[in-house]
Amino acid sequence: MTAIKVELQSTGESPGMEKLVSFTLYDRHFTVREILDIWYGIDQIYYKLIAEDNILYILKHDLETDSWELVEMDVYPG
Repeated sequence: MTAIKVELQSTGESPGMEKLVSFTLYDRHFTVREILDIWYGIDQIYYKLIAEDNILYILKHDLETDSWELVEMDVYPG
């Protein structure tokens, strides 16, 4: 399975402490409306968030490569 790469814009803080501001997926720009959850793996950090399009996204930050990818997206019921 090919990873879906995401370009992320955040504050300049250290990984896990940054504030996610927006991201680009398939040349489309999204503003982060709300971060619902953050959880930590060994070399990854996962962010569950709602974007301006009212879609729930789970994004993974790979700390070793400093790359981001889309893990899941779904309609947000809230």
